[in-house]
Amino acid sequence: MEDLESHNKAGIYRDYLLKKKIIKFNKSEMGSLLDILGICGILPSNNYPCYDVKFADITWRAPVEHTNDFSFPFNRWQVKDGVNTERFQKVFGMLYTK
Repeated sequence: MEDLESHNKAGIYRDYLLKKKIIKFNKSEMGSLLDILGICGILPSNNYPCYDVKFADITWRAPVEHTNDFSFPFNRWQVKDGVNTERFQKVFGMLYTK
């Protein structure tokens, strides 16, 4: 993520990961993975917590801009929000090493 600017949003991050070819996914598959990581709290928005912290009603879940096709809370994520490594460890356990 060091190549990205702090204000970059979900779509730019998805495209960045696709360009880096970290995982051989198409655009739709990568978007789905990022949505799941957002729901799990691994890619949370700092201003909009994931579901285990607080239930988000419909007014929170809608994307800020009409061009954003991601699910809440990833649809509110920016690079500056980063990755929640503690949550990653909780979800994936032994798969994660620092």
